[in-house]
Amino acid sequence: MTRFLGTFDKVGLGVHGLMKAFGWNRIGVIVQSHTDRIWLYTGDAINEIIPTKGGMVAASKIYDAEKNITIKSILKEVAEVSRVIVLAVRGETLRELMLNAYEMGMTNGIYMFICIYYYLQKNTFGDISWKRNDNLDKKAKKAYESILFMAYYTPPVSQFYEFASQVKNRSQDLFNHQYDSDEE
Repeated sequence: MTRFLGTFDKVGLGVHGLMKAFGWNRIGVIVQSHTDRIWLYTGDAINEIIPTKGGMVAASKIYDAEKNITIKSILKEVAEVSRVIVLAVRGETLRELMLNAYEMGMTNGIYMFICIYYYLQKNTFGDISWKRNDNLDKKAKKAYESILFMAYYTPPVSQFYEFASQVKNRSQDLFNHQYDSDEE
């Protein structure tokens, strides 16, 4: 299924809307450098839009798993200058980041995390769930209580679901690609 994300500035405007609604004027941003550049584009949009709307991006950091900088050190650096942290990362990185936040005592209500995700497509965006059926699930679940998820709106109308179902069926017929049951 082809999804159109719209322009990335809409994400920046969405973050600004949250800032305005909650009375926040300062944020930190953590984005992930990954094979697809969607997270970097997301971070660029936030970093560009927020200052034009009177907000402040106190820190903006890029996490690259292949470099020698840990997600924990990046989180610590951003947390030193902002209590509201916007995350544009893959799902697996989100869980790792939030487990670090839990261990650092950042999930007790003092910090707020805004997670940007676009659609529930594990292949593209990773698994954003806290649950992995491991010994860290309890901590991860508690840590996720500090996250406000921001995603594109999917209309709850039957025409949309019928269309999506037809696209998935055609994808199987034409491209031999089958969507997972939990993918949008």
